[in-house]
Amino acid sequence: MARLLSVCCLLLSLLSVSWVNAAKIDLSAQEQAWIDARQGPVRIGLAVVPPYLTVLNDDGGVEGLSVDFLREIEAQLEIPFNYIKFESYSALMSAMRAGDVDVIFGIAKTAEREKYLLFTPSYAYLPNKIFTRKELFESAGMDDFAGMKFSVRADTALAEYIRKNYPQVELVETRDIKESFDLLVTGEVAGVGAYPSGGYQYSLQQGINNLSIVGDVGFDYRVSFATDINAGMLHQLLTKGLAAIPAATVDRFSRSG
Repeated sequence: MARLLSVCCLLLSLLSVSWVNAAKIDLSAQEQAWIDARQGPVRIGLAVVPPYLTVLNDDGGVEGLSVDFLREIEAQLEIPFNYIKFESYSALMSAMRAGDVDVIFGIAKTAEREKYLLFTPSYAYLPNKIFTRKELFESAGMDDFAGMKFSVRADTALAEYIRKNYPQVELVETRDIKESFDLLVTGEVAGVGAYPSGGYQYSLQQGINNLSIVGDVGFDYRVSFATDINAGMLHQLLTKGLAAIPAATVDRFSRSG
C-alpha cells in the first residue's frame, strides 16, 4: 500500500494546460468589463474528496490541491470567490443543477455532463481501481461483478460510467468513499471503485489489511473545474487563470499534496 501512495502522488500530475510558458494573465477588454460589471463573488462549490483534492482542515473548512488552484486563480483574476462546502458530492451536483453554485471544484467530463456544463482543461489525474476483500478475487474486471453489488460515490462520473457500460452490476451509490469501503469490509458489497489513494487512506485510518486492488474499473478521473453551460465568460476566465499559474507554483501545489 505504501508503494500505491507514492504512485498516486506521481499520478496527480497536471494535464492539458501548458504551464511552462505561463505568464501573468492578460485580460481582454470584454473580460475586464465582465469582471467590473459582476455583482457578488463567484460561488465555488466544494465537497471533501480526500486525501489530495480536498480535505477538512482543523477549523472545519476545506483545503487541498483543488483549493490551492482556485485561490491562485482568484488572485490572478482579482475576483472574490465564495467557497461553499457541501455535505456530499451528490449534494454539490444537485446545487449546480439548481443554479446555486457557479463553479464545481473538481469534476470529470462525460458526454452526459457536457449537455449542461463547460469544463476547463484538466488540472489533476486520478486512476480508478477495483477494490475487493482479499479472499474474493486475485484479479477481476467489471464483468466479473455481474449480479453482484458494487459501490461507488453517488453522482460521480464513475457511477455514470458503470451504470451505462455494466448494467448487469448492481450499483450501490454512497455519500462518500468511506461509506463505500465500510460496505465492502462488512461484506454488503463485493467491490468498490475508487482511486488508490482513497483506499490507502481508508485502510490506514481504519486499521484494515484485508483489502486489495484487483483490476482497473476502466474509467479514470481527469479532474477539471466546471461551470454552467451558459456561463461562457466565467469558463473562459477560469481557463485563462488556470493557464497563467506559473510552473513553479504548480510544482509546489503537487509536492504539498
